[in-house]
Amino acid sequence: MVSDAAKQFDRAAGFISSKPKLLLAAMEPSTSHERGGLSEAVEPPAVLLVETPRFDERDTTACIDLLTANEPEAEKLLIVSVTETIGKTHRRWDDHVGEHPSEFAVVSASFAENVPGDGAPDSGATGSGAPDAVAAGSPTKTAEPGTAGESAASWLTAHEVGDPGDLTGLGVTISSQLSEWTDAEEQAVVCFRSLTTTLQYVETEELVRFLSELRTHVEAAGAIAHFHLDPAAIDSQTQATIRSVADAAVVGDDESGGVELLQ
Repeated sequence: MVSDAAKQFDRAAGFISSKPKLLLAAMEPSTSHERGGLSEAVEPPAVLLVETPRFDERDTTACIDLLTANEPEAEKLLIVSVTETIGKTHRRWDDHVGEHPSEFAVVSASFAENVPGDGAPDSGATGSGAPDAVAAGSPTKTAEPGTAGESAASWLTAHEVGDPGDLTGLGVTISSQLSEWTDAEEQAVVCFRSLTTTLQYVETEELVRFLSELRTHVEAAGAIAHFHLDPAAIDSQTQATIRSVADAAVVGDDESGGVELLQ
């Protein structure tokens, strides 16, 4: 849901709105946890596309903005990556935010091997390390907070799905994790990085069905979910088709050097 704006959708042209587009100046990842322009404009539940090139700084800043709608301890964070290992995904968060959320679930469907020392938190240590290898599709988690065995990584749950094109495995893993948070007081936030890579393994129609089904779980959990998509890597028809599943799209604004929210 995008606050104070009625979304219209034109299947040929994409999102259009009778209201001015929300323009956001160039942003720096913040650790102040004050709501940024994007997260302030979005009310849960919501499904958004972040349509910026993968290595554009705005891709990261928009992502962090949407993932830090609240204080970390007031959030349950789910990051799905088909491009990075569990450790690298965690390190990205650690580099830009630092403080861990109430719960942090990582789903890795990358062909890159999750190996010790790639950046995931080591149980019992606050620095870099890595959890033991995880069986494909099964979660691993250290002791629950408040117990005698609680460690520095007790808030981290790691899942592995063996194939980035395994939409069934991804869907089951993501929906299962979100269902655990349906009645949670904390805000659930989701990042999927990226649909561009997923499209290398599945057809557009398959991906849209996957996103449509996933949307029901996002809504049930009251989550704010965003999905990364590089517009330079797809044609306009594919872009418009995927947009049909979303509430809004975050795109680069070359004039301001920031991003704009198309509703």
